[in-house]
Amino acid sequence: MRLIQSIKAKFFELALKKKMKARQKQGTAKVVNLETARKIGLLFDATDINQRKLVLDFVDKWNKRQKQFRLLGFFDSKLKDDNFTFDQFNQNDINWLNIPKGDTVAAFLAEEFDLLIHLNTQSNVRMECLSLLANATLKIGPPALRLPAYDFMIEVPASAGLRQFIQQMEHFLQHINKSPSHA
Repeated sequence: MRLIQSIKAKFFELALKKKMKARQKQGTAKVVNLETARKIGLLFDATDINQRKLVLDFVDKWNKRQKQFRLLGFFDSKLKDDNFTFDQFNQNDINWLNIPKGDTVAAFLAEEFDLLIHLNTQSNVRMECLSLLANATLKIGPPALRLPAYDFMIEVPASAGLRQFIQQMEHFLQHINKSPSHA
C-alpha cells in the first residue's frame, strides 16, 4: 500500500510541475490590500452551511466597496447542486492524483485576480493545487501542507473557526501596503 501511495505522490508532483511550467508566471508577487484589490478570487469549502454563510457574508461586506469576486466552493460529496450563486466543484471533479479538474475549475484558473484567498482555517492539497495554478498578484491562505501555494499565510487554531480567520486576514490586509494618505 505504501508503494502505491509513493507512486501516486510522484505522479502528483510530476503533473503539478507540468501544469506549472505551462503557466509560468511573469514577474513576482506584488503586495495588494483589500482597498487596492479590485478582482478577488475566493476558494472555500462549501460543504458546511455555516462556513458557506460566513464566506457569503464576507463577500457581501466587500461587494459594497466595488470589489468583483469570483467564488469557487468545494462540496465534499458526489452530488451536483446548481442552486447556489457561486461556482462549485465536488469529488467528481477530482482526478486520481487528487487534482481538481473540469470546466468550472478551468474557468476559475483562466481568470486573473489581484488577490486570491483560500478562506479556511486548515489547508488541503486540492485548494493548494488551485492556488498554486491560479493567476493572482497575491495569494493568501492557511499554512500550506505540502505546496508553496500562498504568498501570505494566516494561522489561527482550528478551534477558533473561520470567523477568526477572516478577522485576522482583514486586519492584515487592511494594514499592508498602505499609502501615507491612508495612515
